[in-house]
Amino acid sequence: MDASVGRARMRQSLGDIVGGAGLVKATNRFVGQKLRCRAALIDWRALSLIEGEQPLAERPSLSIEIRKPDQLLAAGKTNELLLSEIRDELRRRGGSTIGKRWELVPRLEKMVEKEKAAAAAAEPASDSQPSVADRYAERLRSKTGGAGAALLAAARGDRASQAEAVAAHQEAALAGGADVGGTAGATGGGGWNLQPGAGALLGYLDLRGMARALLPSEAAADDDAAAAHAAAACQKLAQPPFGHVVGLDGAAALRRGDEAAVRDASEALGVPPSALVVVSDADGVLNAARRAGAVGVYVKKAAPGAKARVAGAEHCVEGMDGVRDAVEEINGVSWRSAAAG
Repeated sequence: MDASVGRARMRQSLGDIVGGAGLVKATNRFVGQKLRCRAALIDWRALSLIEGEQPLAERPSLSIEIRKPDQLLAAGKTNELLLSEIRDELRRRGGSTIGKRWELVPRLEKMVEKEKAAAAAAEPASDSQPSVADRYAERLRSKTGGAGAALLAAARGDRASQAEAVAAHQEAALAGGADVGGTAGATGGGGWNLQPGAGALLGYLDLRGMARALLPSEAAADDDAAAAHAAAACQKLAQPPFGHVVGLDGAAALRRGDEAAVRDASEALGVPPSALVVVSDADGVLNAARRAGAVGVYVKKAAPGAKARVAGAEHCVEGMDGVRDAVEEINGVSWRSAAAG
């Protein structure tokens, strides 16, 4: 076979694979099959802040900052530019690029100062007197105490600001737990009160190919309300929904320490109990996990009276970052690009 023909067929085969629907999901399933624990059952109490609990600082994520020479110049940080960037900026402005760094820096700074002075001179003189709309907006501000964002935007005729204000109001209503499937206030204080890093943890489990289930809040009115609350929480965290939400009868049994509920949850997720991580701060839940053969992760609450350890848990951690560390200890450390998942 001609080598070029072989390469063409290989490219076609790879194209069919890459272009196929569900490649990412299939990859995640393959990755998950190689893990010791392939699914996680997470207690709502572990994801949320209880009364009196102090939120822990979320671990900063690693990020690469892209250098932008124009921003450095605008901030007066010419000395932070690379020598090649300094010469590029001089060349763009028609300046000489000959000389040492200590000669080029002041040369570029002078040219930038001239540009700023020319731009300032070209700006039209602004009227020092406020407009009628601004004066009306100021009166509204004094009456509403700064709370009437939509009214102020409307007074200025700024449709974009008005839309932003309405969106902010809707977001505030959702965050306030106005209608979250009948469990408003289930998170303590009428709002979501989610743990810092909760969304990042769910996304991390997805990238590792682990299925997720939720042990719902005890305040849920019924199974439908619990499912709606779980969906709303995932939407709030900008994460895909849970693969399974434990029914209220099963949740109550699990909190009492019934290991049969752990087996039911693992069956719903398609894994044996030994491949299930149970994340909770409740003794009954973690003891049931141990008896069922699952791996227990105790999340110590930063609240008065919280236990340092629980006998039924193999891992005792603090915060959502601690849960991630425990999962990495169980399954091994791996890294996959978020773009791949």
